Amino acid sequence: MKIIICDDDVVRRQRLVGFLSSIDKTSSFKVHEVSTTDEVSKLLSDQYFDALVLDVVVPKRSDDTPSAHNGSRLLNQICNGRKLRKPERIIALTAYLEDIQQYRSAFADFGVAVVEARTQQPDWENAVLDSLAYTAESQVARARLPLLNVISVHGIRTYGGWQHKLQALVTESAGHVEFHHHKYGYFSALSFLLPTSRDVEVNRLIAHLSGVFNKDREKKFIIFAHSFGTFLVANALEELYRQGYRNVHRIVLSGSVLRSNYDWRFLNGCGVEIINDCAQNDLVLWVSEAVVLKTGMAGKVGFYGIQNPSITNRFQLGGHSVYFYGLTFMREFWIPLLDPSVPVAQFDKRNEPGVIHHFVEGIISFIGKIKPYLYASGVLWVLYRMGLFSLAK
Repeated sequence: MKIIICDDDVVRRQRLVGFLSSIDKTSSFKVHEVSTTDEVSKLLSDQYFDALVLDVVVPKRSDDTPSAHNGSRLLNQICNGRKLRKPERIIALTAYLEDIQQYRSAFADFGVAVVEARTQQPDWENAVLDSLAYTAESQVARARLPLLNVISVHGIRTYGGWQHKLQALVTESAGHVEFHHHKYGYFSALSFLLPTSRDVEVNRLIAHLSGVFNKDREKKFIIFAHSFGTFLVANALEELYRQGYRNVHRIVLSGSVLRSNYDWRFLNGCGVEIINDCAQNDLVLWVSEAVVLKTGMAGKVGFYGIQNPSITNRFQLGGHSVYFYGLTFMREFWIPLLDPSVPVAQFDKRNEPGVIHHFVEGIISFIGKIKPYLYASGVLWVLYRMGLFSLAK
């Protein structure tokens, strides 16, 4: 269990850490010690923690005066914001309960357990331990739920090495999970440009998935797809759901070449969650948006417009394959999604892009809107030059 202990009272903090260490015979507690709310925000923006033990009257920065307002503001950011990952359990420490009377209702709204913990008071650590034990028991119970089985689809100009890395990670952390990797060999950029080549691969995926789903109509799956694989998955599922298949619980897209206004309404009422992982500097998708018919750059700017309410756009820095540099991203953000009871972690790590980036992306977006007409004009011009028809005078 990963725990943050935020307390600027060093004696009390070390007392709690020492207590947890003394009863943790299996080294299951991984404790991070901090003394300010800014440090907590930094940790929760980077990774998930199971529990947060927070001194209510705490400084925002190391040179600030401790205040209950800082603790209350942090809790509001955790519970109502989108950039910090909410721990499953939050425990508030205070030396005197009367000091936080004006914040008690807010803490109750956030589902925070409040523990009166004076440095000289005995046994308050046991109250903290009881809350942590409740969290551990709920995790064990949740882990007994059946995990989702996995389907993965890779992108173009690759053989999908990440698919097997993902399977190894799942096996390591969750045990046996049924895997189905859809492979179509090395798909060239030229083939990606041709609608007929793409249609062939969509039909192959439809056949593959219908075979998998027909084995057990009650079995639930999570689909991971990258790049061109997201195009295949979306178009294949549209046909399969039209045929009555309802086997998919979650769809995880990364580096998606789908249009940002892609119409997911065919999944309305099916209980399917769509997680769209985007990279701010995925410039490969500018080519998809500007050049390739029926594709776009949803893996860079997200989905927008009238959408299925179960769509989550998540943004981070990096390029087209940043999700597979090492194992950190898949381990932190994809593995937990196999448990259908775990809520989808939300985050937005984008920086404000520069003026040039905004300008170029605006031009690319405009070209993407008119590219069908550009292609049609090009075809007409070629036919005219070949003398196959003459323009009316």
